[in-house]
Amino acid sequence: MLALITWLSLADPAPLVDSAFDRVFLMIADALGCREDKCVHFTLYFTLTFTLWSALPLRVDLPRSRQRVPSTFLAGLGAIFWGFLMELAQLLTYHLQWGRRQFEWGDILANSLGALAMTLLLLGLHIHLCHKLTRR
Repeated sequence: MLALITWLSLADPAPLVDSAFDRVFLMIADALGCREDKCVHFTLYFTLTFTLWSALPLRVDLPRSRQRVPSTFLAGLGAIFWGFLMELAQLLTYHLQWGRRQFEWGDILANSLGALAMTLLLLGLHIHLCHKLTRR
């Protein structure tokens, strides 16, 4: 998922226009009633957060600390960080004239909202399951 997002963030967008990939996201954007580009950002970072979460153990030990942090938080923060990093990479490649993509605060917001939505969904699921297990 990281490789796909990195490629989509930095590759020339022209070959993607009118592709099967583009048509799928147009259908999703129409169904959700949102601007296509921001809907794609939201969906990709929503999915990235889930992918990162599924690759981590349920709780992660913090270095130099005895605290354990739920992997849900780390997955969400990791996805938000990656989204910001990709926008900075777009800014750099645009100014060096290596690419045509540009930095947009709206993209960072859509990325972060997608990651936050999945994080909250996973936390809600975690709380629900813990509550259900303690009732037994």
